[in-house]
Amino acid sequence: MNAEPDDLNVRSIRHRAIAAAKGDTNFDTILTGGRVADVITGEFRLMDVGLSGPLISSVHPSKSRDDAELICDVSDQIVS
Repeated sequence: MNAEPDDLNVRSIRHRAIAAAKGDTNFDTILTGGRVADVITGEFRLMDVGLSGPLISSVHPSKSRDDAELICDVSDQIVS
């Protein structure tokens, strides 16, 4: 993966992250099987996190997507 850009608001980076979230392109990485804090309920939920470059593109139900160059199993870990 490339180094983090100086400005995360670069239009091309954000458009790529949005396209991945919509399923129009693959994620770079998916962190799968981890527990993610739901800040509304205070509960930990079994979720996957899709990353595009330096941005979180999507937090979605576990094992619901597998379209990434790299899939990292983070089972039994807290993703923060």
